[in-house]
Order: sequence, then C-alpha cells, then structure tokens
Amino acid sequence: MISMVYPHRFISRIVNMGPTTNQAGRRRFLTRSIVHYTRELILNDGFSRTSAEESTRLLKFYRKELQESDAAVRRGGSKRINVGADFRSDEHNSLMYKPGCPWRQDPSDCTGSVRPDASKNGLAYLYRTFDDAAEYVIKRYGAEGVGEEGLTEEEREARLLDRSFDTVNLNNTLRGLDVIQSDPNVCFVLEAFAGDLFQGWGQALQIFYSETDAFLAAAHFEFLLFYCIYIFGILCLFYYILFRRSLFDALTEADKARRWVYRVPFHILSKEQTKTVEGFFVGIGGNEEATEFVDIDDSVFQSAHSSSFDISGHPQSLRKQTKKRTSTSQDPEGQLATLKTKSGGSSVGSGRRRSSS
Repeated sequence: MISMVYPHRFISRIVNMGPTTNQAGRRRFLTRSIVHYTRELILNDGFSRTSAEESTRLLKFYRKELQESDAAVRRGGSKRINVGADFRSDEHNSLMYKPGCPWRQDPSDCTGSVRPDASKNGLAYLYRTFDDAAEYVIKRYGAEGVGEEGLTEEEREARLLDRSFDTVNLNNTLRGLDVIQSDPNVCFVLEAFAGDLFQGWGQALQIFYSETDAFLAAAHFEFLLFYCIYIFGILCLFYYILFRRSLFDALTEADKARRWVYRVPFHILSKEQTKTVEGFFVGIGGNEEATEFVDIDDSVFQSAHSSSFDISGHPQSLRKQTKKRTSTSQDPEGQLATLKTKSGGSSVGSGRRRSSS
C-alpha cells in the first residue's frame, strides 16, 4: 500500500507535464506558421495558392493560438495545464526572463539579429517583440474586414477550384521582395523561422523533457525501492514464521525421538532386535556406524543377560522377553540336544547302574 501511495505525489506532476510539453512543442509549429503566412501575405503572387484574405485570416488565427499556448505553458490554467512553468521551474524562468541568449551555441554573443536588443533580453522579451512585429504586419499589409477564424471545409474546396491561381504574378513577387528587404518588422518575423525564437522554444522544450525524465526516474526509483522492501519483508516473514517454525518443530520431534531411543533397553534386546531398531532410524543400508553397532559380539549381550536389571518401567512385552531369555540361559535346549546326541542315552543308563551297585 505504501509503495503505491507515497509515489502518488508524482502523478499530478507527470499528468501536468504531458500537455505542457505538447503546448511547448506546438509553439514552434505556430511560430513557423506565422512566418509562412507573413511571407505569403507580403508576396501575394499566387504561387502557394493563397490569397491575401486567406493569408490574413490564417495569420491572425495562428498568432492567437501562439498567444494562448504561450500563456498556458508559462502561467497554466488553460489547455489542460494546471500549473504553469513560471511557478515551478527555475530553469525555465532563467531562460525566459533573464538577459542573455542561452539557446545559441555561443551564449555570450547575442548579435547578428535584425533586432539585437530583443535577442539579448531573454526569450519572453524576444517573443513579445515577435508578436508586436506580427501584429504590425497584419495591420500594415493585411486585408481589411477579415476575421481570425480558420478556413471551413467549403472554403478549402472552393480554393481548389479557383482558377486565379493558375498563374503566378511576378510583379507582386518583386514588389514583395522589396518590402521584405526594406521593412525591418517583416525581416524580423521571417528571421524567426529558424532563428533565435525558434531555437529558444526548442531550449524550453528540452527543459520540460528533462523535468519529465526526472519525475519518471524518481517515481521509478521509489517504486523499485518499496518493491524491494516488500520482497524483503515477505522473505523475513517466510523465514521467521514458516521456515524457523518448521525447523523448530523438526528439531523438537528429533529430540523426542532421541529421548525415546535413550529409554530403549538395548541391554535386553537380541542382535536381530537391535538391528531392527537401528534400521528404523538409519534405514536400509545405513551408515558405517550403524553397521558396526549391529555387528557387536554376542558376548556383550550374554554378559548383559547375566546381570540383574530393574525393568519395571518397561512394557509388559519386554518383561516377558526378559523371562524367556533368562530361562534359556539357565538350561539351553541346544546344549541338552547336543549332550543326548553324543551320549546316545548311555550316560544316563550307566549312572543308574552305578547307583544301584
């Protein structure tokens, strides 16, 4: 439970980083779209099959989209972004608001732009300058009475059927090239296609990528840490509750068996009975110690039989076996049979004759 609840704090950040990176990357697309339609508005030669009214409308549309995306990324509260980068990322704020051009290969050199003052005062100032230049282009060269909404499906189909774009007006092309070279605002907008603003948006996007990787790495590390703790706890639980308990029960049973063996009266058991008892604990084909114990000379048992033992504490079957072995040792049947076989009954008869005489 802890392994799931504690890293939960990263979920809201990761969820917030998704739309943030999306809108941050979208700023690059929108910037290039503004540059494209600015050029088409200035040239207005029909080469890209775009009229001045359509270029003006799309230029207004993409400028508005860029403003909304930038505001959502920096301040949040829109475009599914809950917390803006201004309130959580010092590296982003340094890129946006501190003087300099860290997106360049040589951050110490911010010259070479149409407006060097805009490039050396941070990315936020650079974007505001770019937005002002785009607004100037719309007011100065755009068609009047055109809204800022995108094209409808009917307008797209009608543009494909428009025969006015079958030729290119080179006079408008030359006139537009002159405007591009003479108007610094137009030059500054066109410069952003691959210039400082586009590179700055890319640097901000890399910051967001790094933050996402850091969040994911921290969450993954904590998940892995808590999972290892969980596995270690399971192993400890298994060891102390199952393994040690089973081992204790096994040792207890072994101790009971050992105490029972100590109470077995081996001094009254025959060789075969001792072997049976040992085979119960050792098994068939036991070790050498069990074999040597079974092969003890019968004299040991004979000497044990000649002594007196108190076996009142043993079962009745052991007392009967003791009486049987005691009578056998006093008058063995084997010795009587041997005596009768050797004498053939003559010894008994001669004894009687000596007695009668």
